[in-house]
Amino acid sequence: MNRKNRLQKSFNNSASIVLLGLIAGGVSIAEQTNTTTSDATPVVSTNRLTLSACSRMALAQSPLLKASAWEHTASREAVGEARASFYPTLGVRGGVSRWQNHAFLPSGFSAPNISSTIGPTDDWSAGGFAHYTLYDGGSRRAALDTAQAQEAATDADNTATRDNVLFHVHQAFYNLAATLELEIVARKSLANAESHLSDTKNRQAAGDTTEAEVLRARVEVDNAQSELIRAAAQIDTARGNLNVALGLPAEQPIDIVVEEDAVACSNDLDISKLMTLALATRPEIKAMERLIESAQHQVRGAQSAYRPKVYAEGNYGWRDDSASLNDEAWSVGVAGWLSRPWNMPQERWFRSNITL
Repeated sequence: MNRKNRLQKSFNNSASIVLLGLIAGGVSIAEQTNTTTSDATPVVSTNRLTLSACSRMALAQSPLLKASAWEHTASREAVGEARASFYPTLGVRGGVSRWQNHAFLPSGFSAPNISSTIGPTDDWSAGGFAHYTLYDGGSRRAALDTAQAQEAATDADNTATRDNVLFHVHQAFYNLAATLELEIVARKSLANAESHLSDTKNRQAAGDTTEAEVLRARVEVDNAQSELIRAAAQIDTARGNLNVALGLPAEQPIDIVVEEDAVACSNDLDISKLMTLALATRPEIKAMERLIESAQHQVRGAQSAYRPKVYAEGNYGWRDDSASLNDEAWSVGVAGWLSRPWNMPQERWFRSNITL
């Protein structure tokens, strides 16, 4: 009896020592695991992106959005260019030339002291000029309205591009999330198939099943392996599509984490109301409406070509045969231009100037 007590006491002491050793080893392993996890956490958290992070990244660096933004900027500048035609044109000019010309004398007129050649002489000039359109038949207004309509169209296109970028990001994100879940299912299916194959082999060794059952289990394992390979390939493709949607290189490593709950749609939606809402709010529809307006304004601009144009002109400067420029030269006048409304190879010009 005493011997049995001593053995039990020795066993209890040994078990206590082993238990303490396991606890100490577990604590050490846990500390190493925590250290490794804490060291690797920044890298993992950096690469694991949520849907909102992907959306922000796409809006910040998508090349489609950048191109659309520059197109909108160009259309806005075109509006300023069209509006500039309502202001007068001011400028300076200057030049120097040397010329000689023939003097055509009346028939029968002869004068030995008069030469039939004028020049050669120098011609120096310098001064400023002003030009303003008084009336153009609505051409400038039509050009401005066209530019403004095109700016509104590019603004709507920019909104549509933004919506499409976000849509493709959402689509690629959830496609990658679905393929990751399919890989998990494929791994579990492979594990189940391998377990079934092991059980079937044991049953065959015990004489409880046939060789055909073992072969069938092996075929199931092979099919599960092929499904796992297919799921891995789909993950690579989905990850590349997400990178492209984000404006990143397709081969860049990236991982996601799904945090947002799926948006549930009500079952009592009216398709006719949805179509009416889409036609009223879709930016593509608004862009097409603005392009129609732009085309109508262009028709007005083409029609204004058959209306008269009236301009006010003025020049002031100096002109002489030397660089001293002692003689003043200026002119003020009104110029008119009219195009006939029928086919005609030439236009009529009407000009009334006062020149001194």
